[in-house]
Amino acid sequence: LQFVLSRLWIPAACVLLFAAAAWRGPTAMVAVGPFLLLSALFPVAVMVIDRPAKSWRGGILTADDRRFLRTAARRTWRYFDDFVGPQTSWLPPDNIQETPKREIFLRTSPTNIGLWMLATVAANDFGYITIDDLVARNLGTLETLGKLERFQGHLFNWYNLNTLEPLHPRYVSTVDSGNLLASLWTFETSCDELAAARPLLDGGALRGLADTLGVLRQIAATLKETERPPAFLRLAELTTGQPADLEDVVLRVRAARQPAQDLLLHFHGEETDPRVYWAQQIWKQVAAWNGVIDKYLRPVEILMAPPAQLMSLGEAAHESRREALAATFSLRNIAIEGIPGLVPLLAFHARREEHEIPPDVREWLDLLVTEVEHSRRSASEQLAQLDELIAQSQQLEGGMGLRFLYDEERRIFAVGYQVAERRLDNSFYDLLASEARLTSFLAIARGDVPVEHWWALSRPFGSAYGRLPLLSWSGTMFEYLMPLLFTQMHENSLLDRACHDAVRCQIAYAQQSSVPWGISESGFSALDRHNVYQYRAFGVPALALKRGQEDDLVVAPYAAALALGVEPAAAVKNLRKLATLGDSALLGDYGYYEAIDYSRRTEPGGAAGIIIHCYMVHHQGMSLLAYDNALHDNAMRRRFHSDLRSRASEPLLHEHIPEQILPTTGEVHEERPLPRAIPSVGAAAVAQTPDISSPRIHLLSNGTCSVTVTNSGGGYLRWLDLDVTRWKADSTCDVSGPVCYIRDLESGTIWSNTHQPVRSPERRYIWSFTPDKAEFRRRSGPCETITEIVVSAEDDAEVRRVTLVNTSRKSCRLELTSYLELALAPHRTDRAHPAFNKLFIETEWLPHCEALIARRRLRAPDDQSIWTAHLMVSESSSVIDSTQFETDRAQFLGR
Repeated sequence: LQFVLSRLWIPAACVLLFAAAAWRGPTAMVAVGPFLLLSALFPVAVMVIDRPAKSWRGGILTADDRRFLRTAARRTWRYFDDFVGPQTSWLPPDNIQETPKREIFLRTSPTNIGLWMLATVAANDFGYITIDDLVARNLGTLETLGKLERFQGHLFNWYNLNTLEPLHPRYVSTVDSGNLLASLWTFETSCDELAAARPLLDGGALRGLADTLGVLRQIAATLKETERPPAFLRLAELTTGQPADLEDVVLRVRAARQPAQDLLLHFHGEETDPRVYWAQQIWKQVAAWNGVIDKYLRPVEILMAPPAQLMSLGEAAHESRREALAATFSLRNIAIEGIPGLVPLLAFHARREEHEIPPDVREWLDLLVTEVEHSRRSASEQLAQLDELIAQSQQLEGGMGLRFLYDEERRIFAVGYQVAERRLDNSFYDLLASEARLTSFLAIARGDVPVEHWWALSRPFGSAYGRLPLLSWSGTMFEYLMPLLFTQMHENSLLDRACHDAVRCQIAYAQQSSVPWGISESGFSALDRHNVYQYRAFGVPALALKRGQEDDLVVAPYAAALALGVEPAAAVKNLRKLATLGDSALLGDYGYYEAIDYSRRTEPGGAAGIIIHCYMVHHQGMSLLAYDNALHDNAMRRRFHSDLRSRASEPLLHEHIPEQILPTTGEVHEERPLPRAIPSVGAAAVAQTPDISSPRIHLLSNGTCSVTVTNSGGGYLRWLDLDVTRWKADSTCDVSGPVCYIRDLESGTIWSNTHQPVRSPERRYIWSFTPDKAEFRRRSGPCETITEIVVSAEDDAEVRRVTLVNTSRKSCRLELTSYLELALAPHRTDRAHPAFNKLFIETEWLPHCEALIARRRLRAPDDQSIWTAHLMVSESSSVIDSTQFETDRAQFLGR
């Protein structure tokens, strides 16, 4: 604009020249007129061209939207507040599940830990916890991290929270390490901000109280306005409206003590009552903020109540008092730099013997000096702890070099590192539209990998819903938007366009099915044998290079929360819809539930949509950070980019949109969808005898691997069109298939876990066939055996679990021997020449994992190499003394 104003003389000069040309005659006017017109329009053209490019931002948040998000944020913080503490060594449990059974999964990952640390920062932003509380929690976390086993400075991808031991197989995940590094960078700059610029108490404390009160209002919605206790109304009054200044905040926080206590007395009872829980939370928050005043801000209260004769010190004393009350009471200002305005007042106290000072003023100055010194000591101690937090965090992230996860030849990162095998994975992150984009940015900013890595990432484009979106592998919201929790999004850049296209395509895809939007990796309605929800990536097919997702429709609320940084108005509208879906509410006690699975119905003939009553800590953490960014001016992004290394690499995020975009065509990988555990009704068979006229057959399969088992324990294992184990139809004996022999080492008695092949008399024998497994219970000798046979839904494997129960009155030592005959050939081929077929099977013993592997030797160059493995494991290493093996049938059977 300044440039345009400085050139306004040009149109004026053109008008004068045009007038002169008109005076000379029509010929001159026609000759110079067009040039003068263009010159006159020059400033206007510059102003039009210089206008900011069209913004992609999707609306703004209304006051009602902000209240809604703050209430959701308060519920989400409850997960961290309730489940992270000394009982978990200050590390966050991975998830909790409410149905079909309530269970807390005591394991954690680097991503979980990083998000937990930033969740405490967000909670302070929202006013839910004090700086002291934040410091105490994170000191506990970093102390625990110092005890964990690591590999080349990196945390392993999973730890047991009971033992703090890494879970096997030990593995370093590239994305997990990158997420933790990003969290540590952001946490360190957050600590700097808390020390230097963040007031110890401001209006955020009152807004945090209002959020907690808002949740209680929702819980107690059945109460009429007249039935609500006066304390409730008083707290609502104290937390409503923007406080005028620090004095106003202090007065309100002090005034909240009595109504908070009255509210606690009104809603008394068991903490399982949500009204009691939230009343307690209000009291805890009020007590915590009053503790801040007592510890650091007593000088403020003294300044708020000056003596009547303070004017005896002159107008300068009053002015200094007002200046002090208007200052920022941060830790660094209190401890080191000093509060503006306090210094002159303290100088009056130092010169009190030189001047006639009224007794009440002298007493006031004495008290002020005492409290200032107390506050200074407290602030100095807290500053030292913040410095310790930063030092420990820097030490942790400084040791996490990313170079060993980088493939120099491909110029991209591997998915991870197999520690036991000492090798990189054979899978790689080769797409820009990936959650690994954050790790790539960090690695370049740290100097771990060259900047050429960024340009080695693929940028394939597709065509969907009238757009040309940048494609990801799975088409999940997580791949596009998770890095935006940390990195800035620059308007009209490639990544800005890609993220907006992804959200718009998600919205269009959901509208086709008339469901809310937000599709990403999440839990879904399939349950394993322990009734635990399963987890995998879901996405929009048109955004994905991977195929095979068209039949799945799972909506995850955290994905909609991530979109707050891209399309805030649409995201809030969608979150509101998810909060109350007809009779189904996805907004629970700890924020939004994990997901709703529209691929299944609540009951036969019922409405589609099974709610996954589970909370995943990394999804809750991402949601809380997304709320924080949306409501506090992208606080986490600003802190991440406060690190000079981030700012130096920020030009990478400005990559422009290609002028010509050609949608990707060609072959893509197919992926077989994971079979779902869909319960059947009335599909169980149970009997207590193996002696029936004809065998009962049970079939188990995952689509490629299948098991056939009979009521007496015979059967076979097939993979595709190959017999893995040998089978011969014999309804009389029925002895084919894998078996387990059991021998009592004291008596020498031998029996089998099923009726076949030993066929010894049993005291009890029960077999049951259900859709997910075959089960045999047999009581012989001194013990009872329970055998469960299943086919893995995730891998092509047959699993047989044998449980031994000692029914005698003395201990016994048993020897278990598993036996099977391999075919590894089509059934017809094996039955035609069984002896010849055996000649091509080779076996090998792997001592490091105590497993037998076998393969069929290739008879022709185009034959497919087939491998199989057989091993025995136990929940306790003390159960198995030693493992032996025999691969010669004649040596084992004698024939």
